[in-house]
Amino acid sequence: MAASVLFAAVALIALTLAVGPWLLVLGLVPAPAQLNDLHLADDAAASVAGATLFLALFTAASVSEGRRERLVSERALEASWRPILVDVPIGELEERGSIWSFDRGRPSLQRMSAPTAYLRPTVPLLNAGLGPAVITSASLDVRDKTSIGVPQISSSIVPAGHLTTIFFEVPLDREDLAPLVEELIKEGDSRPPWLVRVHYGDQAGRGQWLSEIHIHPSSEARWYVRQVRVVDARTHRTVFMSGPKVGDTKS
Repeated sequence: MAASVLFAAVALIALTLAVGPWLLVLGLVPAPAQLNDLHLADDAAASVAGATLFLALFTAASVSEGRRERLVSERALEASWRPILVDVPIGELEERGSIWSFDRGRPSLQRMSAPTAYLRPTVPLLNAGLGPAVITSASLDVRDKTSIGVPQISSSIVPAGHLTTIFFEVPLDREDLAPLVEELIKEGDSRPPWLVRVHYGDQAGRGQWLSEIHIHPSSEARWYVRQVRVVDARTHRTVFMSGPKVGDTKS
């Protein structure tokens, strides 16, 4: 606001310098006694100086306005292809039989035995943004014990509105992963929450994003996503964060 007022004041002064001398020469404005001997050349010089200053100010204002419009356009364009990886709504991928039901959209934990014994935490994600998400890395943290290695991803390039699933593999025979295994195999109320971090970019390669998926234990050995936080990885600014769910809405 202060900058706008200053610009307007300087512009008014410049306009006065450009037009004022000619008004005096033409007699449209009475000149003060001390300016009666002002020559035409002096009037012209003052007018040119005022006009030059006014033109410079106008050019600066036009450039500044152009930059603002370009910035707004760039932000709108980036928003039009921005991906957002979030949790899959509960029940979206549920399969039901006569005496069983399984929701492929929920996080899950399986114990696998082939080719070697390992635990497989699984996290389905939905791209709720407007552009494809290009996944570059993912990690699983359980009470500050982080999984290592590259997880399997059903689709590392996720179009808008599509799903992908991240499969973490935690071998049971790895001594360095024993603390993580110990946490994952806990049962009942002692089961700890998970934190899954997924890094991804957009189709233009300009944006970098991070989705933090907070997963908590639910009933019947199930899991649910309690909260999602999306971060601009370039600025570390939180783009949005969902409110935490109090508990599971469907067992």
